[in-house]
Formats: sequence, C-alpha cells, structure tokens
Amino acid sequence: MKRLILISAVAFLFTASFGITTASRYIFLQGEPFVAKAIEKPAEKARIIAAKLLEISKIPGLSIAVSQKGKIVYAEAFGYADVAKKIPVNTGTQFRTASCAKVITITALGKLLQEGKLDLNAGIKKYLPNLPQEYQQITPLQLTGHLSGLPHYADDDKIENRLYNSSEEALKVFSHQKLLTPPGTKYSYSTHGFTMLSAIMEKVSSTTYLDYLNKELLKPLNMKNTGPDLRKHQDYANLARLYDFKDHQLVEETNPEDVSYKWAGGGLISTPSDLVKLTFAYTNGFLKKETVKQMLKPQHLLSGEVVQIGIGWRISKDIFGRNVIEHAGGMEGARTVVCMFPDQETAISLMVNASWASSIEETAHLFAELFIDHQETNKVKDFETEVITSSNLDGKEVKGSARLKFKGNIGDLTFTDGKHYAIVPLKQTGVYGLVCPEGIYYLEMKSSNYQVTAKAIAYGSLLKDSAIDKAPFLQFTFAGGHSRW
Repeated sequence: MKRLILISAVAFLFTASFGITTASRYIFLQGEPFVAKAIEKPAEKARIIAAKLLEISKIPGLSIAVSQKGKIVYAEAFGYADVAKKIPVNTGTQFRTASCAKVITITALGKLLQEGKLDLNAGIKKYLPNLPQEYQQITPLQLTGHLSGLPHYADDDKIENRLYNSSEEALKVFSHQKLLTPPGTKYSYSTHGFTMLSAIMEKVSSTTYLDYLNKELLKPLNMKNTGPDLRKHQDYANLARLYDFKDHQLVEETNPEDVSYKWAGGGLISTPSDLVKLTFAYTNGFLKKETVKQMLKPQHLLSGEVVQIGIGWRISKDIFGRNVIEHAGGMEGARTVVCMFPDQETAISLMVNASWASSIEETAHLFAELFIDHQETNKVKDFETEVITSSNLDGKEVKGSARLKFKGNIGDLTFTDGKHYAIVPLKQTGVYGLVCPEGIYYLEMKSSNYQVTAKAIAYGSLLKDSAIDKAPFLQFTFAGGHSRW
C-alpha cells in the first residue's frame, strides 16, 4: 500500500504512463448521498483547497495570485514565511522564483528583440567572441528553447561562494564544459544557457542584466517586489525563509547558496502578484502583437521535429484541453509556477517556500479552473464507506482498499498506512480535485448502476493535446446511488 501512496510522486517525477485495471469488487452504499448544490465563490473554494493542500503536503507556506483581463482578481497567502517565529505568509512575501526567473528574463529579452537590438539566429560569436570554439555556433534562439547542447548543472562547475558582478563574469562557472550534443539537435534543459543569454543581453544593452531588468521591465510593469536574491548580502523586510523535506520532515535551509551566478535562470525573488503582472506584458502592448506571436511559436530541431517550447515559455494544454503557456521552477527552498491561459485571458501564479517534489502545473491549472469556469458543485451528504483501489506501477498492478469519508462536502481517502488524500468538488459534472502530498490532481467520479467509479490523472507539461484520455495513476470504486459526481 505504501507504493500505492507514492504513485502520484512517481507519475510526476518520471512521467510514467500507468495502465489501470478497475477492480471488480465494490461496496454498496445505502441511501442517496447528494442533496443540493454548493455555491461557494471561487475565492472560497480556493481557500478550502489551499487549506487542505497545506495540511496534506506539509509545505510551510503558499501564495497564490490570479488575474483576468489584465487585472488581479484574487491574491491570498497561506501558512508561514518563517515557521519557527510563526510569521505568516502575506501577499507581499517574496519567494525565490527558481526557474520562473527564465520567463522574467525572456520578457525583458522580448523588449530587445522588438527594438531590433538582438538577432536570435546569429551565432553567439557575434556577441561573445571569447567563448570556446564549439560554443560559437549556438544561437540566442537555441538558448531560449534549451536546444543549445549546453549542460545544466555539473559536478565540475566552477561555482565560487561569492557575489558575481555580471553575467559575463558568471560564464566562468561552466564555459569549460563540453556540449552534450551539437546545437539544435536535441532538447536539453540548461540554466547555464540562460546565464549565457543574459550575458548577450548585457552586450547589446550596454548595461548589466540586473540594471536592464529593473529599468526596462520591472519598473514599467510595476513589479515592485521582484529583483535579485541577495539574502546573503543584504536584509529584506518580507522575504520567506527557505525549507526542505528530509526524511519527510520539514527543515530550514540555514546556509542557502549565493545564486548570483545564475540571476537570469534561477536567481531572482518575486511574488505571485508580480508574476501575473509579468503576463500583462503579453496583452497590454508592452510587447507588440507580432513580438508575442514570435515568442510563443514552438521551436524545432534541425531535424524538423517540433518541440513544445517557444522563446522560453512552455506551450501546453491543461486537462480540459485549454491552451496554456507556462513555466515552473524548483530549487533549494522554492517551488513555483506561472501560467497564462490566453484564450480565457487568465493567468495564475503559485509560489511555495520549500523544495517540494510536486505536480505544480496541474495544481495551478485546477486552482485556475475555479476562476475560469466557476460552477455550482454537487453537495455530498456525510457518509463513510470502503473503496477498492487499483493502480499500476512499472507494469505491475497494485490493488488494495481504503476508506472514503465525506464530511462537510470534503472527502478524505485514507489508506491502510494512515496516509490520506482529500477530495474537493470543482464542478457539477463529477470533476473533483484530488489533494495529495505532491499537489492537486484531476479526479473524475461517475455514477452508474449504483456504482461510483473514480479515476485520477497526472499529466505534467509540454502537452500537444489534453491528457483527459491518459491512463489514470489511481482508480477506486464504491457504491453510490444515481446522482452525478
């Protein structure tokens, strides 16, 4: 059963495709469990789900912001910025952006692009001629899409525990490394590639990356709580402490690394409200329509194969088939995401002050769903019953049972080892959020012939199509009457 509990985490970390066989045995539930509709507003539902997420995942703090049609419509914070001192997170609490720094960098690069100051297809020898010869044919475009062949982090990176004063100076961290593959031949994620990109930006703007970012992006977009993570060099009034999970226990990172060697790829701090303000640049004219179109166009390898990466942004679908432009990040003491739903004119950002192995994209999508398609939801009578579970890991089916208890319109799915998931209604049509230690997953429950069948799906990012038909990582069945789930 322990393996069953870990299915969600495995699905996220390895993006495995699980084959599920529904158990044939089920328990009859006497009576009708549905009586009315729940009419919570989106913000009220968000609070309920956030509270359950903190309870089950044990993350210390969570901050969320949602915008629609260029205005922030919801911003709220939960948990603690400092656990020991019991200092709560507020909407102005600054978190490490982790790799969401990349889309901040990309938006600033878009300004240079539309001003004609940067040639995305030129070999970088035009801008950084002193780099190794094998780097010279890499293009800025390949850097933005992780197609350069540059490595990510390596054991022999030359990282010094000091403040790096410029991006060009930080190139020394990795410029001795060989390329993993020839440029343009393979997707290979690289934060170092964004350090190189920011060094190019310094050359064409004739100023430091941080100065350009502040003057040309952060101030115009009123991103007052965004900037470099200089916690080792200066004090901040509203900066979240950093935490990690070790042996399933939350511990504080008391000696965090100096991240000045990677400002552009993972060295900034921000808030969810600022990150959704960043998305306004793509709709309010800060970036011209033709620039936005260019930035969100999928790139391709030299072979012609299309990858679901534009200029920095990941191009994907949510579980409901909606287009979503997004980027997530994770590092020491941080887990973050920012998503744009262009067709719904909606954006969302979530930030957490812990290293949290999570399905944060799916989590953000389901929070956003509350605001995109607000519906009344089925209200479930309090009840408790046994459910039969079925899952599959590495081709081996795992069967078991659990107890499902609904109270106050919230379900609790408790397994034999004591771990539990929460179930929260999202729509009238039998769509729920399954709140797990690794985040929130799409859960569908349907009733037929007095039996309720439930399936939960994990799907990640970079999708060309909705994952609605993907094999679920977990199914369970029980008896439940005729009403819709």
